[in-house]
Amino acid sequence: MEIMEKRKLLDESYKELEDKKEEIQFLYYNDTLTNIPNRVHGQKNLREIIAKNHSNKKIAVALMGADNFKHINETFNHNIGDRLLKNIGKRLLSSFTYNKVSRLGGDEFMVVIGDINSHMDVEKNVNRIMEEMKKDFHIEENIIGINCSIGVAIYPSHSTDIDSLYRYADIALMEVKRNGGNNLKIFKEDLLEKSYKDIQMKEKLMEAVRNHTLDIYYQPKVDIHNNNMVGCEALLRWNHPEKGYISPEYFIGLAEKYNLMKEIDNYVFIKVLKQLKNWIKEGFEPVHVAINISAERFYDYDFTKRVCTFIEEINIDTNLLNFEITETNIMKNPYKARETLNLIRGKGISISLDDFGTGYSSLNYLKLFPIDTLKIDKSFIEEICYDKVNRTIVEATITMAKVLDLKIVAEGIEEEEQLAMLKYMGCDEYQGYYFSKPIPAGEFELLLKKNSESSI
Repeated sequence: MEIMEKRKLLDESYKELEDKKEEIQFLYYNDTLTNIPNRVHGQKNLREIIAKNHSNKKIAVALMGADNFKHINETFNHNIGDRLLKNIGKRLLSSFTYNKVSRLGGDEFMVVIGDINSHMDVEKNVNRIMEEMKKDFHIEENIIGINCSIGVAIYPSHSTDIDSLYRYADIALMEVKRNGGNNLKIFKEDLLEKSYKDIQMKEKLMEAVRNHTLDIYYQPKVDIHNNNMVGCEALLRWNHPEKGYISPEYFIGLAEKYNLMKEIDNYVFIKVLKQLKNWIKEGFEPVHVAINISAERFYDYDFTKRVCTFIEEINIDTNLLNFEITETNIMKNPYKARETLNLIRGKGISISLDDFGTGYSSLNYLKLFPIDTLKIDKSFIEEICYDKVNRTIVEATITMAKVLDLKIVAEGIEEEEQLAMLKYMGCDEYQGYYFSKPIPAGEFELLLKKNSESSI
């Protein structure tokens, strides 16, 4: 009897072990949130698909990322975000078989596309994914729309190595995201060289932040009626000891790509506050300084708290500060933006909406935001003297701003004719090379001195 009971216990333990083994195997190979294959399973399936490919057909590895998924989480909540990921997985499965779809992590998915003869075949299949993703997702009472970015690598054209295919597809995906997303990119060799360069430059950028070797330049803001300087905009510049001058468009894009913007924004903010404090100590007339705030920093949960901490530590009058955030960034999450802007305004800091006219804001949204200033993008100013459409847009913007009691600043003034036309339209202030390009702090002090003397 004792032997029978022991055998029974042994059989039960074995069965339990087998059940656990199956459960562990399922968890090892499948994504628990979406119930589709995970990264490990996806790689395994890809190897099997390649092994069974005995024809001359090619196989495409497509990595897909949902654009601005982070902002969807912030707008709603993580539960809604998780539900969205589940729905994305279901949609992919409705177009492709189970063994060709996997979730790599976060908002990234992989789709393996077989029977490929040409790039046209790849684009046809990938466009099918993009069209499916564009259809609204209905989650609880919310209607959520997304776009997606897709990077593609092709076996065996780009590589016969699984890890390399992943890496090349990821490099192509990052290139799409860097150029605004909502598109596809098939890997090319020049992207690999560009990626290596980016990684090297990222390390140099981080080193420059750590060693405080990034420079702040200041571009004057000028009263359009009397041509007196009324403030300035702080702009980040990078003069590398070996590479020389590096374009802000490049290194800011690099910082965004590698999630360095919070650190860079903090760096700029502290450096500008200290410079402002130093000018006041040296007896210069206090100057109003505008600081650009990235979307990554603006939407961060501790943004306002951090700002207040820096201001208290350096002891600066908040009335001297202006935060500039672009129209496109503020419209990513209008209601969250409104909440943050109200907190900032409550601290005495004024707000400028930068690059106005390049995004998609409406008059109704503008009425929601506690904004002090609209900055008209220089792309409208460049052709204002001979392009009727641009001239009409600028004039309408100025009229609208007056109704809303907002100040108007025009960017990129380079010619006297532009200045005269904007003055006639009722613009308040301007920036541009006509008065001064962005200059280092030392040179800006000379303008401060000159400005003080002219006001006596």
